[in-house]
Amino acid sequence: MQRETCNCGYARGRCAHFPDDAGADAVRFSMAGERLIYILEKDHAPLEHGEVEATEMREPLASLARAFRESYGRATAGLAAASGGAG
Repeated sequence: MQRETCNCGYARGRCAHFPDDAGADAVRFSMAGERLIYILEKDHAPLEHGEVEATEMREPLASLARAFRESYGRATAGLAAASGGAG
């Protein structure tokens, strides 16, 4: 259940763990060079966006941003290792 709905965004009304008062339905992250960008979505449209500033982030966005950055770091390190360290 969690893998099918909760972790993919847009779980409002489908997941018992989704907060009733949440402003956004999903959060997306992307790397732009060294900058981490976030986009909050509601009803499949952008609600808020910006650059992640670790010292200014509110929870739970800060925790999600840290998890994304760690995962992105592992993924890019794995790609660099697989390509012989180039990159």
